Parts: sequence; C-alpha cells; structure tokens
Amino acid sequence: GEAPADLVGLCEVENDTVVHHLVRRTLLHRLGYDFVMTHSADRRGLDVALLYQPMRFKPLTVHSLHVPYSPDKERPTRDILYVSGLLPMGDTLDVFVCHLPSRRGGAMLTKDYRRRACRLIRASVDSLAAVRKLPLVLVMGDMNDEPDDVSLKNDLRAKNFQHANDKKGERNRNASNVARTPSSLQLFNLTADVKETGGVEGTYMFRGKWNRLDHIIVSGTLLNAVSPLRAIPST
Repeated sequence: GEAPADLVGLCEVENDTVVHHLVRRTLLHRLGYDFVMTHSADRRGLDVALLYQPMRFKPLTVHSLHVPYSPDKERPTRDILYVSGLLPMGDTLDVFVCHLPSRRGGAMLTKDYRRRACRLIRASVDSLAAVRKLPLVLVMGDMNDEPDDVSLKNDLRAKNFQHANDKKGERNRNASNVARTPSSLQLFNLTADVKETGGVEGTYMFRGKWNRLDHIIVSGTLLNAVSPLRAIPST
C-alpha cells in the first residue's frame, strides 16, 4: 500500500491520552506514529497535536506559543504548537500547528484575537528566517479566517498562491526566487485557490456554504524547485 503521511496535524484534541490511544490502540498502531501536543489553558479543554513518522521527522525543538488575550473580554485559546524537526536529508523543517480563536460571538468581534495569533506566528517565522540558512516553514490548521481576511493577509502576510500560475514549472516566480530579507520570509497560502471538480470550493461546508478556514501555508523556500524539500501545490 501507499506510505503513510509523514506529518499529520490534529485540531480539537481533548488530551494526550486520546492521542496515545489513537496511535497505539487503533489500526494506526501499524504505522508507527509518535506525537507531540500542546497543553493549553483553553477552557473547552482543546489542544492541537502533531503526529509524525520518527524515521522521516525527528523533533529537535517543541514549544507551545501562548496567544495573548484580554481577561476582561476573552477566554484563553489553544496554544500554537511549534515543532522544528530534522529531515532525512539533514535539513530542518519548522512546523506550526494552529487552531486559532473561534468566531463564536461574531467574526468581527473576535477578529482582533485571531490577528494577535497571526502576528505571533509571523514574529516566530521571522525569528527563524534570521537564523536559518534555508528556512523551510509549514503553517497548518484551522485558522478560523478566510484567505483574504486581514489576519492572514496583513498580519501573517501570507500571499494567496494561484495554482493557475503553476504552468510549465513556472510555480509563481516570486516563490521560486525565495523572496526574503535576513529577518523576513515570504509565506504562500496554498489553500487560497481551492477549487476542485464536483463543486468543491472550500475545505468544508457549513449551512450549505463552502468555507476556507483550514489552511496549508508554506514558505517560498518550499516552492523552490531546487529546495531539498518541495511543496507541490497542484496536489
């Protein structure tokens, strides 16, 4: 059969016992996954986790990034899980697994909370770009915002990757050029142009309408044809 996915991000995880049972006491135990997860102060008891294949990804650093909140009007949310791991070719992949503050109470009333979370991710990415010779960054999860919302577009500064521009290996010229300064790294949202056959125009349907709140966002370095690890958006 096909090889299992090297990395799997999980949202709405109840506790580490649940994930342990998932990887050890279900059919997944045959695949040999290990995992890391957050232990957040989220009042609903929700966390995020990363399953990984130990032979393909060896965690070097694991951090929970706490999103600042206003106690008078906001509740603690899920931490952002940051994991840096060693790849088989010797390079480091930096992974952020996210479940950003929900839209409960209204998207506009809660947007500042998500903006703060995106600024935290952006600051973390920029700090990596300042020290990594070839930063390879993957941000994934439920962002609770659409690709063109201000949190993703302005705060995370994730450009919408257009699959239509991926003809004949062109693969978005600005991505292939690995546009970055010593303290910044261009990010591209691969979910921004989700349109498949059969009327699928989002990542999930809610009340009869397609939404794109779940995202895969990568650094331009992962779109470079000469990168040691390469993302192929069309798949």
